[in-house]
Amino acid sequence: MGKKFRMERKRQKNTQFNCMKKIIFSSFDDMHNPYYGGGGALSIHEIAKRLSKKNKVTVITGKYPGSKDVVIDKVHYKRIG
Repeated sequence: MGKKFRMERKRQKNTQFNCMKKIIFSSFDDMHNPYYGGGGALSIHEIAKRLSKKNKVTVITGKYPGSKDVVIDKVHYKRIG
């Protein structure tokens, strides 16, 4: 293999694995919900926070009074319902 081919192949591999992915979690539980906050929401947040270092992560949760869409630790929270 020629040097040019090896360099092109290396560039393709780097591009393939460095692309940012979009990840969505869906859970009714929300860690700030005063009526239904629980351990599941904290677990999802920890996983989402770690994944958000290299990806765009959105967590979709149930809406509650006074809730709004926010970004916490680079994790986008979207409240629906």
